[in-house]
Amino acid sequence: MFKAEFELFVNGHSPESMAAVSSMEEICRSPEFKGCSLKVINVGSNPELASKRKVLAVPVLIMHSNGGERRVTGDLGNRAGLSVELYRWRMTAL
Repeated sequence: MFKAEFELFVNGHSPESMAAVSSMEEICRSPEFKGCSLKVINVGSNPELASKRKVLAVPVLIMHSNGGERRVTGDLGNRAGLSVELYRWRMTAL
């Protein structure tokens, strides 16, 4: 089973942030990503963690798997596009 930890950095409850959270929650419920965890981090409430992770723009998704890290920024509310990218990550992480 594929296991990964996703960290989704967002800025409050903006429409872009809420769309990103909705997309990732749905993706994490899918059979392909069932063994994954999702942490949503609001950079306004936790700027220290954002700084530690070197987050320069939001929303940003960081995937931790097998000791590595990958990032994606941009329109994370585009569920179809995000799913394709995460599937690629999943296949290269196995």
